[in-house]
Amino acid sequence: MKKSDHYQQQTLPASGAGFLCRNISNRGAVFFQGFIIVLILALTSFTVQAQTPKPVMPEGYGTSANPFAIKQAENLLWMSQNVAFSAGQYFVLMNDIDASATETWETGKGFPPIGSASSKFGGYFYGNGKTISGLKINHAGATYTGLFGYADGALIDQLRLENPSIQGGGWTGALVGYLNNGQVNGCSVTGGALISGSDYVGALVGAAYKSAFSWCYAVAQVSGQNYVGGIIGMNATETSLSGCYTMGSVTASSLYAGGLTGWSAGIVSACYSTAVVRGYDRVGGLIGQNTKAVNSCYSVGYVVGTDKYKGGLVGYGTITLSDSYWDIQTSGQLTSAGSHANYGLTTSQMKNKNTYWGWNFSSFWDIHSQINLGYPFMRSLVPYQTSTIPPEWEYKISNGRLTMKWAQSSGAWLERSVQVDGSWERVPENELKLSEGYYSLSVSYVNVPIKRRYYRLGREALIQPANNP
Repeated sequence: MKKSDHYQQQTLPASGAGFLCRNISNRGAVFFQGFIIVLILALTSFTVQAQTPKPVMPEGYGTSANPFAIKQAENLLWMSQNVAFSAGQYFVLMNDIDASATETWETGKGFPPIGSASSKFGGYFYGNGKTISGLKINHAGATYTGLFGYADGALIDQLRLENPSIQGGGWTGALVGYLNNGQVNGCSVTGGALISGSDYVGALVGAAYKSAFSWCYAVAQVSGQNYVGGIIGMNATETSLSGCYTMGSVTASSLYAGGLTGWSAGIVSACYSTAVVRGYDRVGGLIGQNTKAVNSCYSVGYVVGTDKYKGGLVGYGTITLSDSYWDIQTSGQLTSAGSHANYGLTTSQMKNKNTYWGWNFSSFWDIHSQINLGYPFMRSLVPYQTSTIPPEWEYKISNGRLTMKWAQSSGAWLERSVQVDGSWERVPENELKLSEGYYSLSVSYVNVPIKRRYYRLGREALIQPANNP
């Protein structure tokens, strides 16, 4: 499988309406009622056609030199209807897409997933740092549900899903329902995401086999029955996760719930979770059940399990964990499977970088009291909207831009820096916009090359766009 050409990273250690008709006459009633029935059918047909647009073939030829250019939701619909020819084809998302209209497609079923068990997606999809927002899929009980239902040998790179609402059955994820022999780089699910299904449910991917995930994150509410995770429901044989994090909540009504993954049969390294995790059995802050190595990871989310196998980091498993930790206070768990008691730490210990023996805090990890609630974070993947913001200013991250706004009367000024603890410079006033007593600044954070910046106001708040390197 061809890997991303441009995505280079350092190596890492989810009634009908009634109709009333007067009986005008016995003779005319049959004709009149027949006309109404035909009219209703005609209007219904028209409504369905209006709700689900016609697919539009994208520009391009699907080659690496001239990929298909995805510019609108109708291009994605074309991909769904022509997935049989996707193997080895190249697709590039050219701009942000508002997919909220998909809620009315297919008489309320929403977007039809790209790929199924009988016709798999096998192409290379480059998200280009752009966002698909408001995607709706309502396939309750159906298998292989997601933007990509079933992908085999596929690469999905730098794609953002914002505020998706995905309901399916087995193998459900906002990005991919089931991924075989694939790769997912730098992808995210955020913005009030709701993902639900039955078995194998994840914010990004329901389940994967012999695949790799790197630099991905999810801020979502994920729920299912078995094998439920904040990134992936189950990472099966030889499926690795590295440089990923999760926030939000994970709920399994039965077995295998984890902040990162419900069941892990692949190596997990340099990942963390702050998600609240609830389940019946095999419940862990990071992993529900684990059968492979876990290196340099941590979890701090509250963990609730009603049966005996639950843990602060891992619910069940005998594999020794390397330099991995959990917060015994915030998780409510004093023990974890596959580890030693001294890997459970207090909150103050978890917020002290000297605690993390062997972790690279010079170039990979960082820690700061105003970012990620004081817990470690990856320098190349600063957490999503976790700063303390004073009342006199606000910010939002949307459609590839960070927009900040604060009151002129506050007397504060805006500063920026390339490092948290580096030198700060004041943003010149000619770069700011002043309107109705408020200063504002809007900056893009998806253009290449990306110049990462931190911003602060009055030295009281610190934020950075949530973006992959």
